[in-house]
Amino acid sequence: SDLVEDYSTFCTAFNLANKIKNDNILSNAEVIRKKFPSADICTHYSIKYNSRSTVEASFNYFNDFISKSKSQGIDEILVVSGGGEKKTFNTVSCLQMLVKDRVSRENLHPLKLGVAFNPYIPDSGSLVEISRLKDKLSTNLVSSINLQFGSDVLLLRRRLEDITNLLNDLSSNSNEFQKPKIVGSVFIPSKQLLARMRFRPWNGVFLSDAFLSSVEEAEKIVKEILLIYKEFEIVSLVETAVRNDAEVKHMLNLLSATGKRTELDPPSMDLIQPQQEVPSKEIKSTKRKRNQKVVEKS
Repeated sequence: SDLVEDYSTFCTAFNLANKIKNDNILSNAEVIRKKFPSADICTHYSIKYNSRSTVEASFNYFNDFISKSKSQGIDEILVVSGGGEKKTFNTVSCLQMLVKDRVSRENLHPLKLGVAFNPYIPDSGSLVEISRLKDKLSTNLVSSINLQFGSDVLLLRRRLEDITNLLNDLSSNSNEFQKPKIVGSVFIPSKQLLARMRFRPWNGVFLSDAFLSSVEEAEKIVKEILLIYKEFEIVSLVETAVRNDAEVKHMLNLLSATGKRTELDPPSMDLIQPQQEVPSKEIKSTKRKRNQKVVEKS
């Protein structure tokens, strides 16, 4: 239908996630560029999935990706370390190497670089996350901060206040510092999505029992998050599948709380495939932690 075909009526940007090794992100970006010539396209670059035998080789491979992205008309690269223990070559060290390497830094223009931040990490882990964000921002190469999705709205607000204070401090200490935009991930709740999250949770996204209890409760929390996004002038990034008229309309109704532009993350192939509801007995029997992740970040 016209509503589904003409994404440009409500969407001005696309994010392409790097979830596996040797994927076809740039090829997919080329298809999107032909369909939507004026859209902003952000490709993710997972250092974990693109690592090479040495730090130098990994850095050179990233520079090669930058050159190819420029030739494809990519607007931004979201650099993520990937899940698990941080290696020697990660997002922070990559940005710091770019700062020191004049040729690589000049080759970056006019591409923008984004970084990730998870506001829902509990306890002492949040201090590490904030410290890493400061290191990333201190390179003055960051054009956007991309927030992971979660359900603790109080924690989200506190972390956004931390980010605001951090940005103000960096701005006051340097006239050259450019404040990045902030992009916030959004899940569009559905019975299918919640069943998947309860039965096979992903690492890195922290969702409460209340969020997972029903679509209605999840939507209430999403609306609270969207209002916070609006307050802090955050761009909403939809990370769940949108496949038909009904889902498009449902998404637009939820997002109407923001009054901000929307970015669309093309759904991963596993979400496009027909899925079966998870039997209630299987849902009740799982004892795994209720946390999950859409895109490996940080």
